[in-house]
Amino acid sequence: MGKPKKRVSPRIANQVNRDFERLILLSIIGAVRTANAPWECNLIGRPCWDPRIVAICVFMKISLCKTYDGIEAYLKSNTAVAQRLSVEQLPGHSVIARGMPKMSMSYIRIISKLVTFQMRRRGMDIAVDSSGFSLKTSSKWFDIRIKRKSEKKDYLKFHIVIDVDTEIIWHFTITDWKGADAKEFKRLIRDLPRIHKAAGDKAYSSRVNCQAVADKGGEAIPLFQGKRYG
Repeated sequence: MGKPKKRVSPRIANQVNRDFERLILLSIIGAVRTANAPWECNLIGRPCWDPRIVAICVFMKISLCKTYDGIEAYLKSNTAVAQRLSVEQLPGHSVIARGMPKMSMSYIRIISKLVTFQMRRRGMDIAVDSSGFSLKTSSKWFDIRIKRKSEKKDYLKFHIVIDVDTEIIWHFTITDWKGADAKEFKRLIRDLPRIHKAAGDKAYSSRVNCQAVADKGGEAIPLFQGKRYG
């Protein structure tokens, strides 16, 4: 039997959530100010918003899991964000929506590394895994053997490496669905310090990957699933 769940005081929970949001904001502001601007301002036409301010709003939207209307309402009600950025007004939902597709993958990686760099520690226990997500496009072909046209939705694979204790995502890669998972392992742990243990399913198991973990002073723990019988 499991232990009964303790009821958390709403007052304490709200205080923790507010402090968590404040720490997220400070981390994002520090990272965005350290990095170069994600794009250059257009000098033609009406004055545009500072790209760094728009980028901060975009990352806040993602971190807090809000809609565009939701992040606009949050930024208007939370005056601390505008005070930290030394501005009187923050972008609305339409400006944030236009700024989202301007975020290049290289810029997102830079901000991710700057935010998590101070949390790195030696001797971490890590885990790697991947998941697929479908795209709008699909592949069609004609199968000669069964004499029928087939169709399959295209999808990409999202690989991550996390710290088991803190659940922080240290690195991620996105590959085509045809790519082998094992080839992504070395890229995922390349920038990590010394490792204690590294766990992953059999898709990441290879002699090269086990050696990569050993080179960082760690122990590889491949997870093999047994056969399931109904």
